[in-house]
Amino acid sequence: MRNAARRNEAADFDLTIYVDGSAAQAPRPTKLPSGPVAPVSVGSGPDYWQVQGLGSDTLNVRSGPSTGNLVIGTVRNGDTLRNFGCTTNGSTRWCQVETPRGQRGWVAGRYLHESFGQPTTLPSNMAPRPLPQPVQQPRPVPANPTPDAVSTSDMPRFCAGEASARFGVRPTEITVNSVLSLPNNYVVQGWFDQADGNTQFFNCYFGLDGSFQYVT
Repeated sequence: MRNAARRNEAADFDLTIYVDGSAAQAPRPTKLPSGPVAPVSVGSGPDYWQVQGLGSDTLNVRSGPSTGNLVIGTVRNGDTLRNFGCTTNGSTRWCQVETPRGQRGWVAGRYLHESFGQPTTLPSNMAPRPLPQPVQQPRPVPANPTPDAVSTSDMPRFCAGEASARFGVRPTEITVNSVLSLPNNYVVQGWFDQADGNTQFFNCYFGLDGSFQYVT
């Protein structure tokens, strides 16, 4: 009945009434005429969402309802996601979902539209690929900042440009995470899909003074 109400459809049902311990079958109600009915408010949205409006891009799945949380996976346009509820962080609506790969995380709500279908579970061999952890490589830290120092807010964008030159792919095809602060440097993790279907992961390293060091 709940799904029928969402679709503005009438629903038939039987009602059994008990009087003094005995059951009496109530007459079957007359079917309501077709037409719009009042929608039913259901918690924090529908049972399932469908990702729309991305084009050829992907939508990041994060560990929490903020762009400051780590990216734990991605979903594509047309994917159907199970809904576990939504919340608002500032002016952005975030929804906790389960992806077709079985991942549970948070995505930006502006790309979600109600879906009446259920997600197709992907084979176990298509489980989400974990991001490699950066290997800390100690190196001396310069005493003074360099003239070409990169601010931490610009490091992801700078990393995408360096990776584009290093691997010969367009910056728009590259996904990068937020900056990780390590004892001796800053690291930006990223990846892109290769023509053979595999994913190339990389790390960009920056000195504590903001100087770019290398991408590997």
